[in-house]
Amino acid sequence: LAGVDGDLATRVATLVRDGASATLEVDELRQRGIWTVTIADQDYPRALLDRLEHNAPPVVFGVGIRDLLRTPGVGVVGSREIDEAGAKVATAVALEAVSMGRPVVSGGARGVDQLAMNAAFGANGSVVGVLADSLIGRIRKPDVLQALDSGNTCLITQQAPSSGFSPAG
Repeated sequence: LAGVDGDLATRVATLVRDGASATLEVDELRQRGIWTVTIADQDYPRALLDRLEHNAPPVVFGVGIRDLLRTPGVGVVGSREIDEAGAKVATAVALEAVSMGRPVVSGGARGVDQLAMNAAFGANGSVVGVLADSLIGRIRKPDVLQALDSGNTCLITQQAPSSGFSPAG
């Protein structure tokens, strides 16, 4: 780059190259039905900025109804191993959220998370899943596709959409 010193020219060239790669990746994700929103976008989830401030993820990937990210919801998360009493509580909280017109926000993991999301979905309520695993893997599952087709579901992740996840322990 004429008139730009070597280190800065190298950084600029890297950013331009990475920007072009990022643009291609976003286009490929869009073809799969996955949208991308950055912290600089006006429709970035305000709740993430308010609660996480400078720790908010710079990019969020998602599928489904993005507007659900603007609606105050009821978070229901818990153990993967759940007894009958815990399952009843998770279900009751989800059903109460639906009765108040609030989406159930959960992580989508086995146990409490999945019970609450299924209860909300079964009651024709809205569901926001904040995933730690592969978004691409999730949207290949028939029950997830059905939920997305219903028009009351949003799944998001800050992970690369093809990333996997393994619980600790």
